[in-house]
Amino acid sequence: MSSLNFQYPKRASYDTAVASTTPFASSSKRAIGFGALAKKGMVNNAYSKDRVEFSSTKLTKKSSLLATQPTIHSRLLEISPAAIAKEGSRIFVDPAERSKIDPSTRKLAFKQALAARNLLYFPGSVLNEQFAKAATSLQKIVKELNTSELQLLTKAEFGEGGFRPDTHPNAIHSILKRLVEKSATATDRMVFISVMSNLGHNFIDKYGSNQRSTEALESFRPIAESKGLPYLSIDKIKKLYSLTHFRNSEPRKRNLQPAENDEERVNRTKNRSRFPLRTGVHDLGQEVDNVLGVAIQERIPKIRWNVGFIDSKLVADTKEPLVDLVASRLPKALMIWDLLCGEEPENAYKSFCPEKSTQNNCVAASPIPKNKLIEQGKLARLAGGGAYNLASGYHSAFEIIGVGVNYLGRNYRNFCQPKQEPTDVFGNGVATHMAADLFNQHSNNLNSKPHSSQRTFLEVEKYLSRAAKK
Repeated sequence: MSSLNFQYPKRASYDTAVASTTPFASSSKRAIGFGALAKKGMVNNAYSKDRVEFSSTKLTKKSSLLATQPTIHSRLLEISPAAIAKEGSRIFVDPAERSKIDPSTRKLAFKQALAARNLLYFPGSVLNEQFAKAATSLQKIVKELNTSELQLLTKAEFGEGGFRPDTHPNAIHSILKRLVEKSATATDRMVFISVMSNLGHNFIDKYGSNQRSTEALESFRPIAESKGLPYLSIDKIKKLYSLTHFRNSEPRKRNLQPAENDEERVNRTKNRSRFPLRTGVHDLGQEVDNVLGVAIQERIPKIRWNVGFIDSKLVADTKEPLVDLVASRLPKALMIWDLLCGEEPENAYKSFCPEKSTQNNCVAASPIPKNKLIEQGKLARLAGGGAYNLASGYHSAFEIIGVGVNYLGRNYRNFCQPKQEPTDVFGNGVATHMAADLFNQHSNNLNSKPHSSQRTFLEVEKYLSRAAKK
């Protein structure tokens, strides 16, 4: 097994270029001041004149060089036309392009992808138990579904561009069996989390909105109820719809990504063969697997999905890797995972923090009960669900942090000052460190343990304090 202590060679960072020459201005003043003293006869006039002329010429050359140095934003606008979208005067880019031009972002993307994929290849005992427990419950339900219902349940995973294309829907039975027996592969785990996300999506869109008709598993809820499994009230589902729907979960998304109507959004998810194959944050999955020493046949496969274009200025201003601004897959998967593990219905993905809440600990959101086993289980499920999003490349650490903090009973926006955005607080490496620590703490790969911090995901303040000291 290769060592996980992998670091890229240090390369020059393309940071925002210095437009002004302030650092050199003080030097210029010192030189001119030296010349002024010479005029008063305090130093040799000829020497001072040469010094001033030399300094001015040198400074002019430095200033010209810095002024022509490309900024992150200008370089983003020079990328392939296929990675750029325009809407009026605004320009949107594929955020993965930043990793190609900025080594610091690429290093963060690699660290995220490494920790996420490592966890899914080598899950620890607590996470394995959460997989087995949920798979046991889901087995009871899928045994009652017919082939067409199973096909609907697994069409994204077993269809074109999915984790196992051209696989018969009955294969879900063997996947669940391996999860229960704790002999599953990383791809089995990816498929399982994806199926839970699909179920969450069906529940939320079917019962949470009266405006959209969606192809839902009509039989799933009554079968779950007949098996004695917890199920959500319609009121709870409507709250989750409000929380996770793409138009509501992050109001700024409409301002920071190209607008699209429902028809365009549906069309974007169809005919996935036209999208390139990717795996891992910013498509670094294969490099990660090489470092981890994973055999080719055991690797998480590449999948097809459409790029989430983001405003070029936001991408340029955010060091953290971005992929898509709303990680709505994660709360939907966690909702179902909670239920399948026997959480009380009103505790399944329980955090509903008021937007204008002034306290970090949202009492109204029913924070995690002070029960170590419950806390360990929820942290493990969050680690697994988050790792799925990063290992596939659907999202980055920054995009799952808000979901994770809210899931554990806090409001991540309360860590922002009134005029700050989450990118200002978590966008400079904090999100990567939080996610990587969470994943490494739940892996049984001994090679990853030395690089895992003792901070827990709940200790947000410690991560922010560490970042402030740098």
